[in-house]
Amino acid sequence: MANFRDVLTYAGSMTRDKVASIGGRIVQRAENKITGYIDNKIQEGIDYLTSKIPKNLLSLFYSHEDFNRLRLINHQLVHTDFIKEWNFSVEIDGAPPDLDFYVKDVTYSFFDGNSDDEQIGSMVLSWPTTQNPAKVTLNMRDNEDMRCSLFMRDWLYKVFPIRSDGTYAYGTVGLPFGDDGYLRMVLVQNLDIEGGKKVAFGGLSYPIQVGEISRSHENGEFMEFPVTLVNFATYA
Repeated sequence: MANFRDVLTYAGSMTRDKVASIGGRIVQRAENKITGYIDNKIQEGIDYLTSKIPKNLLSLFYSHEDFNRLRLINHQLVHTDFIKEWNFSVEIDGAPPDLDFYVKDVTYSFFDGNSDDEQIGSMVLSWPTTQNPAKVTLNMRDNEDMRCSLFMRDWLYKVFPIRSDGTYAYGTVGLPFGDDGYLRMVLVQNLDIEGGKKVAFGGLSYPIQVGEISRSHENGEFMEFPVTLVNFATYA
C-alpha cells in the first residue's frame, strides 16, 4: 500500500493533460453509474406497474408492444410540434391591412369532389366525375368604423354591380379579371413560432354570401358576421 509521501510524489509528477484525462474518466464512470442506477429504477417502476395491471387490460396492447415503446411514443408526442388551430392568418388582396385581426375563425376544405355510383350485380363501383371549387367561410368581427363590412360590401358590388343611383343592375354580373375585376387572391396561412408563414389554402376567390347577421340588446358580445368565399376554378 502506497504511503502518503509516494502519493504526493506521483501527483507532483503528473502533467495537466494527465490530470484532465484521469478526471474525465472519473466523471464518465460516475455518469455511467448514475445513468445505470436511474435506468434500473425506471425499469423497476415499470415492472411494478405491470404487475399491478390486470392481464385482461395488458392484452389490449399488441403482443410486441411494451411499456418502453409506450414511453417512447409519449416522449415523441410531447416533443412534436403539432399545428395549433388558432395559429393562422388570413390575407386578401386589397383588404384593410388589419383585416386578419378581425377574423375570429375560418373554415375551408382542401378538396370537394363528386362521384357516380354504378351497380354491377351485388357490387357497386364509385366513379369520380367532377371536382367542385373549394369554399372558405370566415366568421368575422368588425371595427366601429365598419372597415371589414364595407370592404366585403364593395367587393360584392364588383360581383353584382350597382347603378349610379345605388340600385342593383339586375341580370348582370361583373367581370372576373381586369382592373375592376372581382377576383382576389385569398390565402390562409399557418404560422410558426418564428413568425414564418406557410400556405394552407389559397386561390382566386370572390364572395357569394355575407351574413346572416344577428344582434341583440341583451348580449354584450362582439358583433359577428359570416362571409362565404368560393374559388373561381377548381385549380385556382
